[in-house]
Amino acid sequence: MHVDPVNKVLATNTYSGEYASWIKDVVVPVAWQRQHGQGRIFCSALGHVSAEFQVPEMCMLWTAR
Repeated sequence: MHVDPVNKVLATNTYSGEYASWIKDVVVPVAWQRQHGQGRIFCSALGHVSAEFQVPEMCMLWTAR
């Protein structure tokens, strides 16, 4: 995955290779933020439903700067 260098990576995932050996130990960003004009953009590849934000660590990522 290519990442824009202006993104501030907040969390990463390291693949174990359990399901695909060619990605063993590959580290990819899963949450990041960046400035856009006067605002901030937050992107997360974690979770698939709004209930994920009941997990304290997810809320911390959401508010991280």
